[in-house]
Amino acid sequence: MVDLNQLYTESLHQSDFPSENYRADRLKAKIQRDSSYSEKILFSKLSHGSTRSFIVYSSDIDVSTAVRHGYELGSLDRMKDAGSSLHQAITQSFEQSEKMKWPPSAHQL
Repeated sequence: MVDLNQLYTESLHQSDFPSENYRADRLKAKIQRDSSYSEKILFSKLSHGSTRSFIVYSSDIDVSTAVRHGYELGSLDRMKDAGSSLHQAITQSFEQSEKMKWPPSAHQL
């Protein structure tokens, strides 16, 4: 829901009605009232402690499919973050290492 709200506020900035503080709850209510969207977009409430959030998904799929795809996307994001961090660490170590003559000696290898 947060991502959807961010996309909506970005589109508002391009219109004559910019609003940086547009709340996700208002957007959810607006979607649910709109007859062209209310039957196509569903919301599934998630609760974790005091945190409340929603999964937003198409009515063409069931909630378990939406959750599974959300988990897969989250896992992919974590792998990209880990890969990026590893790439940065390797590049930094390479740049800070002593330069080797070419071809290297047996001792250097």
